[in-house]
Amino acid sequence: MNFCNPSAPHSMACESIDHEEFLKLIDTLNENKSPGPDNFEPILVKEMASQIIEPLLYVYNLSFSTGAR
Repeated sequence: MNFCNPSAPHSMACESIDHEEFLKLIDTLNENKSPGPDNFEPILVKEMASQIIEPLLYVYNLSFSTGAR
């Protein structure tokens, strides 16, 4: 029996996130980790969360809604 249509390859659906959810995610960052290729340390992201949350939320939610990378 086939209950589902064939799925689209490389597809994914994500719901938008809000301030509260995003702040909870930032709060879970491990401050002892080394910075990534962007050279931002987790402690810096935590300290700057209130200043960077609006543009980051916009970019993440735009990416989720359009499928852009």
